[in-house]
Amino acid sequence: MWQKSLVFILLCCLSNLCVTYAQEDTTQIKLWTIYPGYVITLDDDTVHGYLLLKNKISNQEKVFFFDSEDAEEPIAKYKPKDIRAYKVANRNYKTLKFSAEYTTAKYHFFLKEIDGPISMYCWYYDDKERVKIDEDDIWNSTIDFSFNENELSIQKIGVKFGGEPVDFGDLKFLLKFKKSMSEYVSDYSGLSQKIANKQEGYKYIDLEKVIKEYNFWYQEKNK
Repeated sequence: MWQKSLVFILLCCLSNLCVTYAQEDTTQIKLWTIYPGYVITLDDDTVHGYLLLKNKISNQEKVFFFDSEDAEEPIAKYKPKDIRAYKVANRNYKTLKFSAEYTTAKYHFFLKEIDGPISMYCWYYDDKERVKIDEDDIWNSTIDFSFNENELSIQKIGVKFGGEPVDFGDLKFLLKFKKSMSEYVSDYSGLSQKIANKQEGYKYIDLEKVIKEYNFWYQEKNK
């Protein structure tokens, strides 16, 4: 009997799913909204149109493409293996063949956070416990489908000069950051030495700063 009650609770929660997502923190953009953007096809053609911005989790698996911002139905639905990249509002996504957290699929859309000689892409996932079952009293069980984008966990991926992705959050990379990162940016000896010496401001917590400093150096050097 309690299993049937649990199913009922699940259905009730699912019926409110879109509402809870709509209440996420949106400082610059509105989630579940159609924005101008484009897709880059497998032939490297750029096709402009309108795309649905869902949220940082949902937009990693599929994107809906519309011919106008008032359209009620998409004219195309793209999975990562279908296109090279896309942009919606101020978010740029690129297809990468890489193992992402909480999924077994080969290809995903990764959100580009830093663009440059070393680009950094992020995979967002929710690792919080959302289902809490009270076996003594099923009606005390709770299921929470809502989340705040700013509270999601992040898997950070680096791509240097368009090469193979590197998981900056991999345990081996993380535990040996001094060695791993100093080797990764070894062509910039000054930066590499700061990391190797564990200089303040050049540790794992400063990863984004390190990448941006490398990118600035490389671009200045190759003007």
